[in-house]
Amino acid sequence: MIRLVWLFLIAAAFSVGAALLAGQQGAVTINWGGTEFRMAPAVAAAIAFAAVAVILGVWRLIGIVFDWPGAMSHWRRERRRKAGYLALARGMVAVAAGDAREARRHQARAKAAHDEPLLSQLLAAQTAQLEGDEEAAARAFADMLGRPETEFLGLRGLFMQAVRRGDAAAARRHAGRAFALRPHTPWVASALFDLETQGGDWAAAEKALDGQARARLLPQDVVRRRRAVLAAAAARDHIAAGRIDAGLDKARHALKVAPGLLPAALAAARAYRTEGRPKRAAAVLERAWAEAPHPDLAAAYRDLDAQAPAGRFARLVALNPSHPESRLLSAAEAAGRGAFAQAEALLQPLLTPHPGGRAARLMADIADARGDAAAARLWGDRALTAPRDGVWRCAGCGHEAPAWGAACAKCGAFDTLSWSQPAPVAGLAVTDSDAAALLYRLAPPPEAAEDSPGKAVQTSLRDESHDWIEGR
Repeated sequence: MIRLVWLFLIAAAFSVGAALLAGQQGAVTINWGGTEFRMAPAVAAAIAFAAVAVILGVWRLIGIVFDWPGAMSHWRRERRRKAGYLALARGMVAVAAGDAREARRHQARAKAAHDEPLLSQLLAAQTAQLEGDEEAAARAFADMLGRPETEFLGLRGLFMQAVRRGDAAAARRHAGRAFALRPHTPWVASALFDLETQGGDWAAAEKALDGQARARLLPQDVVRRRRAVLAAAAARDHIAAGRIDAGLDKARHALKVAPGLLPAALAAARAYRTEGRPKRAAAVLERAWAEAPHPDLAAAYRDLDAQAPAGRFARLVALNPSHPESRLLSAAEAAGRGAFAQAEALLQPLLTPHPGGRAARLMADIADARGDAAAARLWGDRALTAPRDGVWRCAGCGHEAPAWGAACAKCGAFDTLSWSQPAPVAGLAVTDSDAAALLYRLAPPPEAAEDSPGKAVQTSLRDESHDWIEGR
C-alpha cells in the first residue's frame, strides 16, 4: 500500500513537471562539435531524464557483473541452509513419531548442511535419547555448554538425565548452574528448591525461593509459609549442632511468620530452656498449644520442670480445653492423682466410635487400678490393636513418618507432612458384642493370673502411663 502511494506521488510530480515545461515559451540550444541543436524545454527534459536512466542502468549492470561470484556463493549458502532446516524439521517430526532410524538419517543431513550447530546438536541429543543411548545424548548436551546461546539448553538436558538416573548431586549441580544463568525460569527455580530441601541445605533453598518470589511464580502466602518452614528446619539443625543463638533467631523468625508452627515452637522452647529461660520457653509452648495442641508440646512443657507439682498442665489445658489432646492430658493427670471418675468422664468423648491407643491404654490403667481385671483385659486388648492417635502423614504420597521433616523422606515433597488422625480400623468400636465376647475367653486360674501374658501387658501399659504422668 505504501509503495502504491509513493508511485502515485511520483507520477503526479512528473505530470505536473511535464505540464509546466509544456507551457513554457522559448527553446533549449545545445552546441556540440560545431553543430547547434535547438529543442523545446519539454523535449530537453525528457532527453535528460532518459540519459540519467541509461547511466543508472549501465552502472547497475556493471555492479551485477562484479557481484556475480558473491551472489552465487550467497545463493548456494541459502540453498544449503534451507535444505538443512528442512532436514531438521523432518528429523524433529521423526523424533516425535518415535522413528529413531529416520531421525538419525535426517540428523546426519542437517549436520552436513548446517553451519549453525544449535538445532543439529539438539536433534542429535533427542535422537540419541530416542535410541536409548544416554552417553551419546550426554555428549551432545555437554557440547552445548561451550556456547552461550546453547548452554542453558544443554544444562536442562543434563539435569533431566541426572533426575532420571537418580543422581541428586549431579542434578543439583546442573540446576544450580542453570539458576545462575536464568533465575527467573520457572522450572529452574522450582527444581533447585526441591533438590535443596531434599538435601537439607536450607540456605540454598531459601535463595531458590527468593528466585521464585522475584519471578512471581508462587503466591505471597505460599512464599511466607515456605520461609517459615525453612526457618524452622534450619533452627532445629542449628540447635542440634549447639548453635543456640542462630537456632533461636531462626525459630523466632519462623514463629513470627507462622505462629504456632510446631517444629519452630519446639526449637525455640529448647533454645530458651538451654539458655536458662524456662518462662520464655513456657510462653512459646503455650502459644503453640493454643494454636494446635500436640503431644510433643506437652512433653516439652513437662520437661521444663520435672519437679513441678500435680496440676502443672492446668494452664496449658485451659488454653484449648475442648481439644482431644487437652482431654487426654487432663485425664492422665486426673488418673495420676486417683480421680478415676473424673478421668473417665474426660475420656468418654474420645472412646466412640473408635478409641485411640492412648485413650484405651489409660482406660486399661484405670480399670486395673480399680481391680476390674475383665475391663482391664478388654481395654488392654484395645490398646494393642487401636489406631495411633496421630501420625505425621505426607499429603502427597501418604507416607507416614516417625517425626516431622521439612521434606517428605519418601517422595521429597516440601511441607507436605501434617499431623493427622490415621484411618480408623473396622471392628474397634465400643459395642456390647465386645463385652459378650469375654464369655468365650478362657479366664486364667487365679494362681496363674499374675504370670499370664495379658497381665504382663496390662502391667507394662500401666507403668508406661504412670511414667508419662509423673515425668519419668
